[in-house]
Amino acid sequence: MDNLKIVRKTYIYFENEEGPVKFFGFGVVQLLKSINDFGSINLACKKLNLSYSKALKMIQNCESIINKPIIIHQKGGSDRAGATLTKVGKDLINIWDEYTRDIDNTISKRNNKLKGDMLDLIK
Repeated sequence: MDNLKIVRKTYIYFENEEGPVKFFGFGVVQLLKSINDFGSINLACKKLNLSYSKALKMIQNCESIINKPIIIHQKGGSDRAGATLTKVGKDLINIWDEYTRDIDNTISKRNNKLKGDMLDLIK
């Protein structure tokens, strides 16, 4: 029993009266972080094994829901092409990271208590 671990899977999304409104979550955060790291949607897609068209749809969907740009495309020659995050894009990452860190800390404490209670029960 000591080598068992509690595993959780959490999905976070927004809802309105019509149901789920999926525009931002773990996948978008990973994409934005990779774009920030590489300065390129294309390189971020390669790192994440994600198609370029899927990445664009994720970005466009998020931007259309929040009605603000999250990345800036730089067009031009190969020396100027790329993408950077807007302040809103960076803020979304920071908000998400803080939120998930808080959740992880809380769940970790509860998991430790649960595991301890379970071990006490079977002793």
